[in-house]
Amino acid sequence: MHGLLDLIWQPSRRKPRETAPPRGQAEAVVRGATYALQVRINDGWVNNMQDGEFDAQLRAEALDDGVDPGAPLAAFTIVETQDGDDLLLALGLTDEVTLDLPDKWVWELEHSDGGVVTSLLFGAGRTLDDVTRV
Repeated sequence: MHGLLDLIWQPSRRKPRETAPPRGQAEAVVRGATYALQVRINDGWVNNMQDGEFDAQLRAEALDDGVDPGAPLAAFTIVETQDGDDLLLALGLTDEVTLDLPDKWVWELEHSDGGVVTSLLFGAGRTLDDVTRV
């Protein structure tokens, strides 16, 4: 006898986030899936931050002073967009990049302009194994 299965989707009670996980939790990507993060820099456009360069990388661990950094595990693609006075940064990783990430890593977003390098965001991250493969 065939039956009818009735499923109801109930969204999480957690509030959606824009740029950071809840305090104390590491950023997470799913292995083999694309990843995107949007960062809004208030008044970034009117302060001409787009004239400098942005760089965001993932590494196995934070670098000590005087250590040759070598190649990062991965580098984010970064696309800059104006939104009024604000500067939006779209950071991304391809599915090919996330496939080979270790379980734990650190990341940082930097801005450089005229010899001044500023760390804008940084933290720990983790890679979760995928559930569904297409």
